[in-house]
Amino acid sequence: MWEVQYNFALLQQLSASVTSEILASSQVAPNITLPRFEVMGGFTDGMSGIMSSIFIPLLAASKLKEWEAYSVENQGWLEESARLVIDHAHHLRPLKGTHQDHETDAVDFIGVDGNIQGGKIVDIPNKIWVWNEGEKTVLEPVSDDQLLAPFWQSSPAEASTVNVDMMSDSRIAELYNSMRDTNQTVMSSATVIGNLFDWMYASEEKEKKAQPHAFLMEPVYATFSSAESEPIGLIMALTSYRHLFESILPHKADGIYVVLTGSSACGTNLTFLLNGPKATFVGFQDLHEGMDEYEETIPMELYSTISENLCFHDLHIYPAPTFVKSHLTNKPM
Repeated sequence: MWEVQYNFALLQQLSASVTSEILASSQVAPNITLPRFEVMGGFTDGMSGIMSSIFIPLLAASKLKEWEAYSVENQGWLEESARLVIDHAHHLRPLKGTHQDHETDAVDFIGVDGNIQGGKIVDIPNKIWVWNEGEKTVLEPVSDDQLLAPFWQSSPAEASTVNVDMMSDSRIAELYNSMRDTNQTVMSSATVIGNLFDWMYASEEKEKKAQPHAFLMEPVYATFSSAESEPIGLIMALTSYRHLFESILPHKADGIYVVLTGSSACGTNLTFLLNGPKATFVGFQDLHEGMDEYEETIPMELYSTISENLCFHDLHIYPAPTFVKSHLTNKPM
């Protein structure tokens, strides 16, 4: 499906931009900070329904203390991101003005007076940490070679989530393994957003986050000639499955069901109802209303390589009974 491929292409482009910056600045992994990431990631956010883009370095636990010191010393990118709204007036917040605009209700850094709200940017957590039953707990590695993935730069920017170990979340770890197994950009199975991304949304938007979302992941390499080597970081993005089906149909083209049936790694089916450009999530199972004789089926992710633990979907398309009725005529052409 073209929308998924477009999202993948955006992450690949952002990953290449990160590699270019690494080469130009001679920074050495994992100690990498990208200037103007709010611009780099923000333009990715503003296209194709991606709600957040993140650069995450990868490091062994033996580098934990070194990374923690580095991150505290280099957290100035947060204030740089906050200033973007003043210094780059044409930069729009993710999805602003689109059908997905309600997804952007996050807290702004900059007040109407042009000053940083509260007078300062909140300091980042100075230790790599994990969520432990909803509470922040300092990470205690089990070995020096344990792979860590501390949340670093993001668009939109947020201080409080910096240095959470993304690999401690089983969904992220499974997606990483699928990416490494297949050596390609990957998208996760449907997930309900929990503490990892809860900071992005105003309280009145929380109920919408019970709908299925997906993590996308792309490796970052230190050079352009090392595609077979180990990545030094990740580009991650967050999107809603619903976004994949928005703005596909024209106005008044109402009553099309799309059902996603997944591989064993996906764990659930999904149903959406398309009424013109608007897509509505119906439920976590196949809930289309008959009309099976009109079914069309296509693969959604179009992966070049499949592994046992990779989630991939078939997309089943059905007209609703009302759609069929509205197109029946006793005067066929």
